[in-house]
Amino acid sequence: MATKTGLGLTRSQLDAGRKKIAASIKTAAPEDLYHLIPSELSTLLGADSVRFFLRDPLTEELYARVPDGRRIRETRVPADPSSVVGYASITRKTSFAWKRDPTLGVKRYVVAVPVLAGGELAGVMELTHGTQDVIIDEERLKIFNELILLVGPATASTKSRWAAASRNTSKCPSRRRRRTAPSPRTSSASSRRSSSAPMRFCP
Repeated sequence: MATKTGLGLTRSQLDAGRKKIAASIKTAAPEDLYHLIPSELSTLLGADSVRFFLRDPLTEELYARVPDGRRIRETRVPADPSSVVGYASITRKTSFAWKRDPTLGVKRYVVAVPVLAGGELAGVMELTHGTQDVIIDEERLKIFNELILLVGPATASTKSRWAAASRNTSKCPSRRRRRTAPSPRTSSASSRRSSSAPMRFCP
């Protein structure tokens, strides 16, 4: 019988799960990078939750958007020491804290890891431990950090793809309508406006 790791998985299952997520991160679409990848990380690591907080370049806040039924729930935190996510963003170091659930009366250990893209802060990935009143073990922490290192370059790659798509669209050739004789019901003024209006044709 295969020996199980501290995550309740066999070593081969853990390695397969880690490789699958690593491959997904490298080819992820933007929406997958921000929603699907955290979900897969949470499942692999047995976490209560994993959230990707993005940096808002206008306000410098960090925000996470998480599906909540048919709606998207947004959470924002300032980039300051008032939260573990904010602290990780300003120190650019892995940070730890306890988070208490006032409803259930329990506390969970939280880890926040900064996500860097090209030396710039793209956001912070937050993991809330699945076991209450227990700090996260070294095995989970090691895997989490290893996979987060891949998210930064993937974020930069996603932005590059967006920029390339935007440039291709802006270079779309402009063609003009062929001039046609005005119909009896069309005034010459309106005909001039329609004939001179450029039309854009994109591949």
